[in-house]
Amino acid sequence: MLKFLSDPQLWLALGFILLILEVTSFSFFFLFIGVAALLTSLATWLGLLPSMAWQMVFFGVSSLILLITLRKWLKNKFNHKEEEKKGYVEFVGNPVEIIKDIPAEGEGRVNYRGSEWIAISIDGVPIEKGTPAFIHHMDGIKVYVTTIKS
Repeated sequence: MLKFLSDPQLWLALGFILLILEVTSFSFFFLFIGVAALLTSLATWLGLLPSMAWQMVFFGVSSLILLITLRKWLKNKFNHKEEEKKGYVEFVGNPVEIIKDIPAEGEGRVNYRGSEWIAISIDGVPIEKGTPAFIHHMDGIKVYVTTIKS
């Protein structure tokens, strides 16, 4: 391939380039392809893969195996979905001012820290304007409220 690099060195360089790409992208895609390139480099250096054709097959198969078996698990491990579901936890329990009635199964409006928010009753009971209410949890731009401080 390249005259100044042996096959193991070429795979090693490719592996490190892919790992550097992973550090900048956080996609958990380049990581496994980079590890496959490093494994190919090691297998070539050990003399297990004498031709470029076998090296390419080994690289392709090991990339697929690593991607299929580990990508989803690793992505779930680092993707904190539980924390995302909780929303803005620092606001939970804070009082809000009901500025538009909240129907039993509908949306009203609350004033919280000088901004209007879409409000939904967590209990499924209507809440009239002016009733003391508290934040149960938040989901995006919606505030789920209750009349009992939780």
